Amino acid sequence: MTSAPPIPKPRTGRRILAAVAGLLLFVLTLAGGLAVFGPPRFLISALLSDLEEQGLFLEMDQTGYRLERGIVLKTVRVYTLRDRVTPMLTADRVHIRLGWRRWLRQRVWSAKITFHGGQFETELGLWADDFVTQQEMRVRALRGHVRVNPSAIEVHQFEGRLSDLMISVAGRIPLGHISDEEPSRDWVPSTMRTLAEVIERIEEFRFTPLAEVDVVLSSGSHPDERVDVEARLSFAGTGQHRGFSLTAAEAELSYRNRQLNIPRAVLAGEAQKKLSGSARLDFREETASLRLKNTLPRYAVEHLSPVPLSELLENISIRVEGRTDVDLTFGPSPFASFGDRIAGTLDVEDAFYRDAFFPALRVDLSYMDRELHLENVRGEIGSAGQRGPVSGSFKVNLDTWAFRLDAQTGFNPRAVLSLIPLEDVQELLSEWSFVGAPPQMTVFILQDEAPESLELDLSLRGTEVLCRGIVLDELLVDIRARGMELRVPRLFARREARRLSAEATWDRTQNGVTFAVESTLPPDDMAVLIDAELAEFLLPYRIRGASDLKAAGRIDFSGAHGHALNARVSLEDVQWGWRRFDGVGFRVDLDGTDLSVRDIRGSVGDGHFSGELFAENLFTPGAGFSLRLDGRNLDLSEMIIAATDTEDTPYTGTLGFEVSLAGAVGDQPDLPATRTYAGAGRVEIREGELFRVPLLLGLSRILSRVFRGFGYASQTDFTARFEIGEGRARSDDLFLSGRMLSIEGEGWVDFDRQVQANIRVQAFRRGFAAEVVNFVLWPLRKLVEVRLTGTLDQPDWQLRNLP
Repeated sequence: MTSAPPIPKPRTGRRILAAVAGLLLFVLTLAGGLAVFGPPRFLISALLSDLEEQGLFLEMDQTGYRLERGIVLKTVRVYTLRDRVTPMLTADRVHIRLGWRRWLRQRVWSAKITFHGGQFETELGLWADDFVTQQEMRVRALRGHVRVNPSAIEVHQFEGRLSDLMISVAGRIPLGHISDEEPSRDWVPSTMRTLAEVIERIEEFRFTPLAEVDVVLSSGSHPDERVDVEARLSFAGTGQHRGFSLTAAEAELSYRNRQLNIPRAVLAGEAQKKLSGSARLDFREETASLRLKNTLPRYAVEHLSPVPLSELLENISIRVEGRTDVDLTFGPSPFASFGDRIAGTLDVEDAFYRDAFFPALRVDLSYMDRELHLENVRGEIGSAGQRGPVSGSFKVNLDTWAFRLDAQTGFNPRAVLSLIPLEDVQELLSEWSFVGAPPQMTVFILQDEAPESLELDLSLRGTEVLCRGIVLDELLVDIRARGMELRVPRLFARREARRLSAEATWDRTQNGVTFAVESTLPPDDMAVLIDAELAEFLLPYRIRGASDLKAAGRIDFSGAHGHALNARVSLEDVQWGWRRFDGVGFRVDLDGTDLSVRDIRGSVGDGHFSGELFAENLFTPGAGFSLRLDGRNLDLSEMIIAATDTEDTPYTGTLGFEVSLAGAVGDQPDLPATRTYAGAGRVEIREGELFRVPLLLGLSRILSRVFRGFGYASQTDFTARFEIGEGRARSDDLFLSGRMLSIEGEGWVDFDRQVQANIRVQAFRRGFAAEVVNFVLWPLRKLVEVRLTGTLDQPDWQLRNLP
């Protein structure tokens, strides 16, 4: 059998009870003292000293102690610098409960900290030699519950409001030294700038209800282990950002092993428009990648962008005013050269590149190793009636400016003149306007680093085309360039029933143009299409009727004058100054510096003329020419009326002439070219009212005073043989014959229009009877001698022997 336990003695029980009562009394006394007087001053001083060693400075208005809450701090302010005016952290109340049990069991201290009504405020800033980046960040309505020990901070609850974002944080943050090698900091300035801009954009958002951000922090038990972060943002409701309306927002974020990953981020607007993206940043390798997709309006993108997007685009001459749909991937690239690798798709409306306007444009883009590729280009260029489609591809190296362009278009090429890198093509296209539908054009350009590597293929088809005042019903042009050779294998133009067909080759190494032309266009119109200088040369000539031109040869621009040209020309209704011709034809041959114009033929009414012209050593100071012209039965009235567009003229009769002339083509030093002219000829006018001519009006008045009944219609015929030399035309055989009186004389006229002549009157025309009568009347004839001086414009007639 077992024995009963011993019964405690009364004295032992009383001792235990007394000890418990004493301990309880001590605790109550300590608690009462803490409640009444607060924590001991040495304890608060030790806490402040520990914080100061960490760079934090704490101020408070009141301290206390509550058994259920621990140390109570009221109106707490935490500063990062002693001279800082604004506290980094404020809190209405802070409760600190020390973990006595853990300290007693494991000799490890811990504290549970609870705060209410707080605010966290700081500046994201980076100060360097050449810039300062700052952005205030303020988190309000803080409340939290954390536990702190020497190895970690355990966040059980941490909530606050950043603008219209309600942030909730939970997890574990290790404390202690992190031994991993730090990466270089070359990327830090741009990163801090971007982060500051992101915070500024976030604070401008307005969400109803508030957007929620949940953050989870995690780490291992060792202090050297880094913190892993997971975050999620969600919002559905009504949001605003600088006038832009939002309907939803969503984002996910994780940070592990010094890698930041954003697998999804979305901002949704009205009409199912949204901005979405993903990103990955590796801070160990210092590389990043980013993908952006956008269908939001342009103004929304500009407001949301953390970088000045409009300024960035203007720096590369791009401006977008309409819809902007984008799907772009940046990287993976090092932080320091993040924009050096881009790929994706752009789909925009109402965009400008330099001076070119794109109402719509879609393009697949890639940029890597300083090479820009634009593939699968589809869009429209131009405005109003000159707007048209464009498709093709473009590739350019931004270091060497070697490029390749392959395009098919249906717009006015003048809309993209500023984009064409070839000055020759720019100058050519700037001369043309397309009045009708925009032309159809295909372009291929390949240019390597060397200029001689150029390859160009251009074909243009247009209708109702305007060039330097000339309108063409149809125009076809093909241009080919290979290295230093530029070819126009086809140039076709049509204006009503008239046509031009030509081909040409410009060899830059020899600096010459080889060409062939067949045209029924007026030569002055054709010259406008070919060359501005040629058009200026033909300005004095007006061809109103049909024309036919065939020409082929080579024009040498090197200065060596290796020209070769053969041409046949036939023209109708031609006006040259005051001269008008029903038809003109000739054949031209140019061999080096020698020119021949043969088979010159023309007609005016029932009259005609013919001749030939030769010139030697053209383009040199010693150039000379020889000319022969014959004319028969030319109606002066028709010629002058057609030339002056008048219904009446003093010039009447029919004209005939023969002339041969030689001389220098251009002026010599101190010697005008006209002084070198030498030649001879004959001229006659039949059945003309010669005294109506302004030059002879003065003579008519004198003879009317001397011979009663003399009238301007009485003198009808004129003949003269002349010689040319010393700058004037001289004749010793001037004869005006009439029914009653005839006039003979001699005189000269120079190329400055000075004139001088002596005139004598005789009876009847030439013949035996006239000679007998004139011999009898010799004294009267001697009295009636007239002298002409002055100029062709202001003649001066004077009687020599009568007052």
